[in-house]
Amino acid sequence: SVDNSPAAGGAIGRTFATSVWDIHTAGNVEGIHNVGGVIGSFYLEPSEDCATDELTSSGDIMGVGESVGGVAGVLDADVCRAGSTGSVSGAFWLGGIAGMSSVEAHCDRCFSSANIVAIEGEFTGSTGIGGLWGYADGAGTLSNSVFTGRITSTASGTNLFGGLMGVSVINDEHPMEAHH
Repeated sequence: SVDNSPAAGGAIGRTFATSVWDIHTAGNVEGIHNVGGVIGSFYLEPSEDCATDELTSSGDIMGVGESVGGVAGVLDADVCRAGSTGSVSGAFWLGGIAGMSSVEAHCDRCFSSANIVAIEGEFTGSTGIGGLWGYADGAGTLSNSVFTGRITSTASGTNLFGGLMGVSVINDEHPMEAHH
């Protein structure tokens, strides 16, 4: 389901069921929730491989709420060759590629060298912070992907860090997989 929270992206705020490819942004993006260097919220049912391709950002991405990512705040889609090189800061669910995914999502040949910083915000409690994905709720894959940046936190509470993924909520039948 999609909520009515605001979304901010370097090129697109929110999109549904649209393939997107070859978008590169260099500007800074600030918002509340669902903030991304290219797209704030991206909802595309998983489909053919690489239906979404070549999305990159090099700016500084900042949100004071949840779901902040170098490429997309929310990335519910299959993506190839996505990357970020700037910085990502926010309060909850942060990632160099995506802040969060709530469906089966796949990322192939994705990279981030972003400086990712968890800050105090409107949430207290645990925070998922990952080099590529902050939070994933569902099966999917990260393949041929790398994070070479840095993850830090100035936030109180429990911070759940991961070099590739901060938090993965899955069942035993359909695990999130990582391949190199």
